[in-house]
Amino acid sequence: MTLATGLAFAERPYTGEVAPTTFEDRSRNNIAMTITGPTSARLPSGLWYLEYDGDNDKVTGSAARLPLGNLPRTVLVWVNPVSVTDDAVIGYGNNAVNQTWAVHLGSGFLALQCWGPAWQTDDVAVVVNTWQLLAVSYAGAGIPDFSVNAVAFAASTSGGAPAPNTPATNGLILGERIDNLKDYEGGMALPKILFGALSIREIEDILEKERPFFGV
Repeated sequence: MTLATGLAFAERPYTGEVAPTTFEDRSRNNIAMTITGPTSARLPSGLWYLEYDGDNDKVTGSAARLPLGNLPRTVLVWVNPVSVTDDAVIGYGNNAVNQTWAVHLGSGFLALQCWGPAWQTDDVAVVVNTWQLLAVSYAGAGIPDFSVNAVAFAASTSGGAPAPNTPATNGLILGERIDNLKDYEGGMALPKILFGALSIREIEDILEKERPFFGV
C-alpha cells in the first residue's frame, strides 16, 4: 500500500500567502469539511494549520467512506497541545457503544476509545507546546499500535473489538468527541485516516517527510 492509494481522508497541506477559509480533503473521497470555531495560523515554514481554543471548536464532515468495522486502518495527526487532559483529537462513528473510533490525548497517555472498549498507552511521551506526530495503527484484530514521532508505546486494553461497526451518523470530527465533549486545545495539522495498518517504518517515512513543516 502507498500513502496515496491508502488515503481515506487527509488535509491538503497549504502554504499560500492568504489564510485559508476552507478545509480541503486531498483523498479521493473528497470529504466536505465544515470549520466551526478554530482559527487559521501560520508556521514559519509557511504551512497553515488550525488553532483550537478548547471551547467547542471543531471541524466536521461525513464518515460514510472511512474504514468501518474491523477493517485495518491508521490515523495520523500533528498536534501542538496547550494542555493534555483527556482531549479528543480526531474521531468518527455513532454516539453508541462499539460504534466510535476516537483518539484521545491525555496527561501521560494516548488512548483509542470505542465507547466501551478502549486501549491506552503506558507513559506516552506527549508534551505540551511542541509539535509531534501521533499515530494509531490497527491491523484488524488485537490491540492497536500507538506511536508518537514514530516511537512505539505499549498499550493495555479494556476489552472488546474496535469500532465503528456501522456507517457514522455523527460523522467525522476533529477537536472534539462526537458527543461534543472532551474539547482539544492547541494546534492541529495534516490529519489523515488510511485504509490499512501502517508499520512504524512507514510512519517514520511520513514523519521525516512532514517534519520540516513544523521545524522539529
